[in-house]
This record gives sequence, structure tokens and C-alpha cells, in this order.
Amino acid sequence: MIRTILILTTVASLTISVNAQQFGFGCLGLVGFYGGIEVQQYKPNDLNEYVHSYNEANKLALQDEMDEFGKAIGYRVGVNVVRANVSGFVFTVKGYYSTLSETNSSTEIVPTGLSNRSLRMRMNSFGAGIDFGTKITGGLSWKVVDAIAQFSTLRLRETISAPDGATSVNEFGNDDRTVTFIIGSGFILNILSDYLTLEGNFGYTFASVGKLKNSTTNEFFPQSVNSQIPLEKSINEGGLNLSMQINLGFPF
Repeated sequence: MIRTILILTTVASLTISVNAQQFGFGCLGLVGFYGGIEVQQYKPNDLNEYVHSYNEANKLALQDEMDEFGKAIGYRVGVNVVRANVSGFVFTVKGYYSTLSETNSSTEIVPTGLSNRSLRMRMNSFGAGIDFGTKITGGLSWKVVDAIAQFSTLRLRETISAPDGATSVNEFGNDDRTVTFIIGSGFILNILSDYLTLEGNFGYTFASVGKLKNSTTNEFFPQSVNSQIPLEKSINEGGLNLSMQINLGFPF
């Protein structure tokens, strides 16, 4: 999949060089920056089984149970290396960094007061991709295909706060970067000609992340409370990905 994206990017870039005189943006097109919000749904089935076991094991003492995981929210910032309009067809080569997180917590009644426990799932990714689209009207374009490859790391932070204010933190992570893919579509709405635009993206993320290990103790996050068996999959499947961003472009 990564090889296919690179080949398509190279071919399209060569096409841009050959047909530069036909472009609607400046000489070769636009280069620019963007930033916006991102929402990622995912299916951490094994992690949610751990949450269920935790709630069940402590149900008599819990004032507030821990909720399931499944939707991370954050931001994405990046660069449009080139965005070109060739005879009404829009082509973009881009790269970005995104950070998404989801936190769930519980409150437990202990003899000295209330103890709080939280789990925060954090996903940091570097992505590169291309999209192809077409002009619908003078100010609106439809991104027919949006293809992205991401290199992601995942961290799960456990924080326990005792009634006396003492706090303990354990952090677990995947050893290597995980390659994930997003395939989708979207739109580009001109705000100020082609130089300031609003862009919406929607697609599906193909993802799977394995065990999580504490780099300090070398212990794996368990599949259930009081278990020594590691959690097999921290993320079993991906899900719907939505993002909204503002693009600022400059002709070159």
C-alpha cells in the first residue's frame, strides 16, 4: 500500500511538471500549511474487556465506574507540499502530524476517602498522502479519493490519585511504530479564492495495535485485573475518521 501511494505521488508530480502551464494556481500550484480538529473511532475490544473486569472486581466500592474506550479526539497540523488544479482536477501531496487522545476514569470509595483512577489512550501519528478531486463549482471541490499512510505510536497512561494527594503513574506503549491507513473522501470550500480554504475529510482507518509494555518495569498491560497474561491487542480494529481543517496556501 505504501509503495502504491509513493508511485502514484511520483507519477502525479511528474505530470505536474510537464503540464505546469495549465495550472490555475500561480506557476506550479500552491504550497501551504493547515491545521484543524480530528475525530477517530476505533475498536479496542480487548482493552474494554479489561475495563469490564476492573468494574466488576471493584463494583462494591466504585462510586463512578470507568467507561469504555472507542473515540479519540485531537488535532492535526501539516503541510500541503503541492496543491494543483489541472483542467478542473485538483491534486494534493501532503504530510502532517496528529495527536489524539481519550481519557476515562473511575472513583473508588476507600476507608480514607475517595481514590481516582484514570486511563488515557494517546495516539501520535506522522502521515503522508495524496488526494484527487474535481471542481464542482467555482468555489467548491469534491475530493473523490483521499489516501493516507500513517506511522503511529500508542501510549496508555494509568494514573492513580489517593485521598492524601499522592499520585502514581504507569505508562505503557507499543515498541515500534504501527503503520495504519486512511481511505476516504472530502470537500474543499474556498473562503478567499484558492488561498484560504475550509476542508472536510471523512474516511475509514485500517488499524491494529498489539501489546503495550511498560518501558521501566518491562511489564505488559494485563488482559484483566489481577492477571499476568498480557493484553493481546490494544486496538483490534480501526473505524470512522473525521477531520475539519483550515488551509492557507501560497502560489509558487
